[in-house]
Amino acid sequence: MKPTALLINTSRGPIVDEAALLAALREKRIAGVRRRRVRQRAAAGHRIRCGAEPRALLTPHIGYVTEETYRDFYAGMVAAIEAWLAGKPINVLD
Repeated sequence: MKPTALLINTSRGPIVDEAALLAALREKRIAGVRRRRVRQRAAAGHRIRCGAEPRALLTPHIGYVTEETYRDFYAGMVAAIEAWLAGKPINVLD
């Protein structure tokens, strides 16, 4: 990867070697990383996990939550309930 590259890992599981990732960040071989989480068994003092690595952005599994996604989700949910109550369900799986 180029030194300007950003690694965006949205997968689950140990797809990326954490030690190699940390080394790449420390040595500035990549510009940064965005990850959903770090392994559960990573030590509390792990540099990426504790936020001491400024080029790492970690989000929980609910990283998709925004005001817009909630607005869309709840509007769709209300529409589905109203349609069901009117006897004309929508989003029906056959």
